[in-house]
Amino acid sequence: FFTVFAGGHRPILTLDATRVALRTAINQCRMRFPFRIDAWVLLPEHLHCVWTLPAADHDHHRRWGEIKRVSTHLMDQPGGPGPPCWQPGVHGRRLLDDAACARHIDYVHFNPVRHGHVAHAIDWPWSSLHRYVGQGLCSADWGRDVELAGDVESE
Repeated sequence: FFTVFAGGHRPILTLDATRVALRTAINQCRMRFPFRIDAWVLLPEHLHCVWTLPAADHDHHRRWGEIKRVSTHLMDQPGGPGPPCWQPGVHGRRLLDDAACARHIDYVHFNPVRHGHVAHAIDWPWSSLHRYVGQGLCSADWGRDVELAGDVESE
């Protein structure tokens, strides 16, 4: 589970140029250093995600370094938001069991509601919740009557 902030907490992450740069950087990184994205939400000034790394490979630092480096280069082009693109470091936590993983995925998907961006999680366009709904893993009204236990940030 990772939380990453835009530099200066600027609300740049949902801008078209930033999203394209971030998607390109992630795709390039995944070709060199594979990982699976289990959950993702992009908010204006930060993002949350849950990844699965290959067995015996715990080097998320290399992956985030690559993603930040490539996306910063792309965002520093005309039409991009320019630096500072990323806050130094990554807030990460290794999830040790399926229950923790499920809690964190719920947290990721519900985060736009927590921050007051939308009333219902499905209404936020930059979330892997749409993939979960499309694959039949949950319904489009997920989270409407769910009270999530606690704040995974404080676990």
